[in-house]
Amino acid sequence: MKVTFLGTSGSLPTKKRGQPAIHLQYKDESMLWDCGEGTQRQLKHTDISPFKINSAYITHLHADHLIGLAGLIQSLQFLDRKEKLEIYGPKGIDRYVEFFKNWDHFNLEFEIDTIEIRKGRIKEREDYEVEAFPVKHSTPSYGFIFKEKPSINLNKEKLKELDLLNHPKCSELKEKGEIEHKGNKIKLEDVKEPEKEGRKVVYSGDTKPCKELERAAENSDLLIVDSTFGEDHKEKSIEYGHGEAKGMAEIAKKANVGKLVLTHFSNRYKDERELEKEAREVFEESYAAEDFMEIEI
Repeated sequence: MKVTFLGTSGSLPTKKRGQPAIHLQYKDESMLWDCGEGTQRQLKHTDISPFKINSAYITHLHADHLIGLAGLIQSLQFLDRKEKLEIYGPKGIDRYVEFFKNWDHFNLEFEIDTIEIRKGRIKEREDYEVEAFPVKHSTPSYGFIFKEKPSINLNKEKLKELDLLNHPKCSELKEKGEIEHKGNKIKLEDVKEPEKEGRKVVYSGDTKPCKELERAAENSDLLIVDSTFGEDHKEKSIEYGHGEAKGMAEIAKKANVGKLVLTHFSNRYKDERELEKEAREVFEESYAAEDFMEIEI
């Protein structure tokens, strides 16, 4: 699993930071979390193919988090895409996507599914799920949890005793939970190892610190949060519904997070390491994101 930060600025881009966009690669799944202006250009600085992106998750309907979809959709059409693209977002997302799809003199020839999200699980696959949770911003907004399902491993010694080691029936046993082998019924629970908890990544979107975020972040391997301001503008942060570094670090500490990454920085800060320093006073594993920074999980 790899997370790539494509845009780490707040509402306004800067010379060194693009608008909000994060890419998550999990096996063959290629997904965007937010898609700010210029996201497709940011992708050109990485080895991520826009053609392979199969889903985009939009936290809220402010332009700096979704306007990049317009260019991405048109570019995918120019590249002769045929595969479906899924776009998830809060109530009203379909209005924007329909506008981008039906641009004058633009004939879209691939399918786009637009899914309006609510609190709870919004996508489930064999080995992972994505959950949305409401946060506290100036407009209806969500964060996202990417959770890998627990892996099932079989005990090699027990398999050897049953003459099942490296046997094709092992896949059937994992899928069905019980098989017959050489006249015996074998149950999955009798031969499996204790389940290993799957990896978990949480992205807050734009929000001030809140209980919903703290609950979502619990025991996550990676927590990515809005850190628009520092302690010097804490009141402004609360007023505008944004995060500040120290408050987010407190959430990471309470939630037993593995690593905290701050992003969505106000352009008033010339060196975001100031915010990183503030966060580290509370939670040592705090890092300020940079455009094109990659994290393997």
